[in-house]
Amino acid sequence: MRRLLMIAFLGAAISWDKYGCEYDCHLFKDKGSARGFIEYNCTGTAAACCVTSLCQDAVSANYRGLICPTTTSEVGGADGSAQYKVGVPADTYKQYPRNYVQLDGGSFQTCPSTVYTCQGSGCTKITQGSHNLS
Repeated sequence: MRRLLMIAFLGAAISWDKYGCEYDCHLFKDKGSARGFIEYNCTGTAAACCVTSLCQDAVSANYRGLICPTTTSEVGGADGSAQYKVGVPADTYKQYPRNYVQLDGGSFQTCPSTVYTCQGSGCTKITQGSHNLS
């Protein structure tokens, strides 16, 4: 019984939250493009968790660094861009029926407002149309 209480206590002590992110890595180097939804975990405050760099890390890990860039210098050619938008609602994954990653466990959180970033010279060309997440 004591062991069960200890396990329950440890489980509660290491609980984590998860946040949603939309991404669009368009014409990244010579490797193609990817667009979708991913959840990432975070144990900090909303201010610490609602940052695009955490989304960027999750997306890069998901694609093993092959499609979405890990640094702005990797974005690629003249039309290349990498967009990330965090703080999106939990049901955003439905917009990407073939390309979403949801985490088991955790408690889904939203941010006070969405946070958007775009990296690469192609960002100036995507102010509208299908590749605009802002």
